[in-house]
Amino acid sequence: MRAARTRWHSRLALAVVVFLLGGIAVLILLGPQDPNFRRDPAGFVAFVCAFAAFGLVGALIIWQRPGNVLGWILATDGLLAVWGASADTYADSAYVASGHMDPLFLVAVWISLWYWFPLLGLTMIFTPLLFPDGKPPSPRWRPVVWAAGLALALITFLAAFRERIE
Repeated sequence: MRAARTRWHSRLALAVVVFLLGGIAVLILLGPQDPNFRRDPAGFVAFVCAFAAFGLVGALIIWQRPGNVLGWILATDGLLAVWGASADTYADSAYVASGHMDPLFLVAVWISLWYWFPLLGLTMIFTPLLFPDGKPPSPRWRPVVWAAGLALALITFLAAFRERIE
């Protein structure tokens, strides 16, 4: 049983790495077409590298200590950042290149509107709160973790499904 569980977590950690590399490849292909990339290529590359590092560290923690929530948070951070930035870059470059809106463009715009909320919430709230062992500093902090999680879920939901996109 333990070997099967270890294999499952190893495969999941490998999947995180593969999806991170796929997102980075999409960003490398689309980046030069994005006006934001042309304006600040160093900032673009720094953003991608920093959050890809979060994802890789998360994958390593999942691989070694799958019960540590911090590994899952860091892996989610990396995946959200890389694929959210890919959606954002695709939306910017597709609209500039063609001037019309295809269905993939609309999905990319929708993702780029809300992915920042869970990305920043996980990075700025949960990473320091659950560092280093994936648990709150004391049991009295559990309500804070739950309240932050519910608030983050509500904000993300409201951002993703707001009535109008401006």
